[in-house]
Amino acid sequence: MSPLMPADALTSDPMPTHGPPLREGDRREIGRLEVRQLRTKLGRVVDISPGGLRVRGLPWPAVATYDEFEIELHGLQEVVPVTVRLVWIARPGMLTREIGLSFEHLNPHAEHALSGLFAACRQVHGRAA
Repeated sequence: MSPLMPADALTSDPMPTHGPPLREGDRREIGRLEVRQLRTKLGRVVDISPGGLRVRGLPWPAVATYDEFEIELHGLQEVVPVTVRLVWIARPGMLTREIGLSFEHLNPHAEHALSGLFAACRQVHGRAA
């Protein structure tokens, strides 16, 4: 079954809607890096960390699973397929959706392709501490 469903499935979406964790409740050990060049079919990547990414886009297609699924990251030197899991969904506006996705089992190719971004995340965290 595809993790994406048609727009009419939005009204029956049983998944909880909530936003990203508050800063003081954030258990992140490494900072997240705001990015502008990355995108997926689900929307534009807002920020990324070694643990996952936040994507902002239209509220459709609805993400219909908490199981692992694959997305492609566009905007690097090459398209990078990654396996992710849905962690949270937020609707900051009528026509906007944000989703938090955690990376699951990054393969060596994806690790290498994202290593520069992950190194920058570590530097961001070092400055915030």
